[in-house]
Amino acid sequence: MKKYFFICHLILSQICIQANNVSVGTPVLVSPSPIEQTVYVEFDLSWENSWRNATNYDAVWVFVKYKDSSGQWQHAYLNNDNNTHTVQNDNGVNPLCTVGINNISGQNRGIGLFLYRQSNGVGPIDWDDVRIKWNYGENGVPNHEVVEVQVFAIEMVYVPEGSFSVGDGASFSRFHKGDNVNASYTINNTPIQFNTSSGGLWAIGAWDAPTGTLSTIYPTGYNAFYTMKYSITQDQYVAFLNTLTRTQQQERTASNIASGINTVSAVYLMSQSLSPQFRNGIRCDGIIPVSDPVEFYCDLNNNGVMNESTDGQHIACNYLSWGDGTAYAAWSGLRPLTETEYEKACRGTSAPVSGECAWGNATINGATSISNAGSPNEITNTGANCVYNNASGVQGPVRVGAFATPTSNRQASGASFYGIMELSGNLWERVISLGSAAGRNFTGNHGNGDLNTQGNAAINNWPGNNGVGSGFRGGHWNGTVYNAKVSGRDNASYESSVRNEMFGFRLVRSE
Repeated sequence: MKKYFFICHLILSQICIQANNVSVGTPVLVSPSPIEQTVYVEFDLSWENSWRNATNYDAVWVFVKYKDSSGQWQHAYLNNDNNTHTVQNDNGVNPLCTVGINNISGQNRGIGLFLYRQSNGVGPIDWDDVRIKWNYGENGVPNHEVVEVQVFAIEMVYVPEGSFSVGDGASFSRFHKGDNVNASYTINNTPIQFNTSSGGLWAIGAWDAPTGTLSTIYPTGYNAFYTMKYSITQDQYVAFLNTLTRTQQQERTASNIASGINTVSAVYLMSQSLSPQFRNGIRCDGIIPVSDPVEFYCDLNNNGVMNESTDGQHIACNYLSWGDGTAYAAWSGLRPLTETEYEKACRGTSAPVSGECAWGNATINGATSISNAGSPNEITNTGANCVYNNASGVQGPVRVGAFATPTSNRQASGASFYGIMELSGNLWERVISLGSAAGRNFTGNHGNGDLNTQGNAAINNWPGNNGVGSGFRGGHWNGTVYNAKVSGRDNASYESSVRNEMFGFRLVRSE
């Protein structure tokens, strides 16, 4: 019998016991259909502290990359029928899935899919034999090709459709109702008018005084969307880098690793340094291949050994430029979020509270010290719910979800209305700005799974690598308490193309 595929047992990440950590088992290819040119990618999937309630639920965005005889990792196109993806043994938890479809060259191709629990409940997810159908013929892969596959999974949170308010009437720079600087503005399914009348939207600061009506295509946040539960982690960025060509890797890191280079002195590639800076542990070896792609890993303790408990893979990834974050978005099939979506993700349908942070009030307790770096309990001081104010014992971003425990409430865990983590503090949120003409041109297109040969996103109507049309919200580990406020827009139109120890990235996808 002829074999249509070589099954490569490739583990994306080790099974971990840390809270909220999503784990993907060894993927295998099963039940190939050479006539349909399809095959199932089968793997186990688990994550902790999952929930579904009357308000919303968490989910996992799953996508697949494959490598054929070309030697390069490419995005696999999934079947666009939700009913073709199954879980053979769900251990009593029945999942639902929604395929993310992108129209590419006239073809409806599944870029990835969301998996989530069917019934209300809380607790860990542990699904055996998840099967997602890959239409390999859509990728131009012949029946007898030898391939390897990787499965990637990103924890997401569903933000449902509905009206919400922006601006708290108190922050120095804020959105407000057109004719009343002290009143919030309600975003609903009516097109936004930019004016200073009672029905208009206006802002103090970071505002170019637009006129007319905002395009109905612009993602205001009224329509449902999924957002990453956490910022991109260092482990996630390493996995991304390890699927790129050498040329693309050079574009997405700071150190010189161009083809032809054999020795790297600044092995900590995001900060271009000899040792970890501000808790970023992404590095490569000092001696690398001349032309082949470089292998990256996390090594926060700088001992040259990867995957130790102290290596901090789950620390939020700083030093991400706008180009780095949008490249990750294009590669994963996601997109940047807008600043109005940011406020909805924080506040939900609640009325604005003066000076509130993402957890719904102005009470903030900063992290002051770290022990057991990279571990789930790395924050030492009791009661901390945010990283800000440049605490001498922290000096960088912390592990995502660091303040959450199985019994912590919204304020103690630093969670938003919908259960999204670290929207205040830790790392600055990169957003599409509503305060600039370039930002208002954003149409909400999703990534198509690919980068151009240089390693950049090439998606229509996204701000380019120069960051024109982007901005910042939510504060960071080195910022003041004011920066962490939900409504604060001081830097909402601050356009930056550089890497910085305070810059992170969080991505979304429209429903």
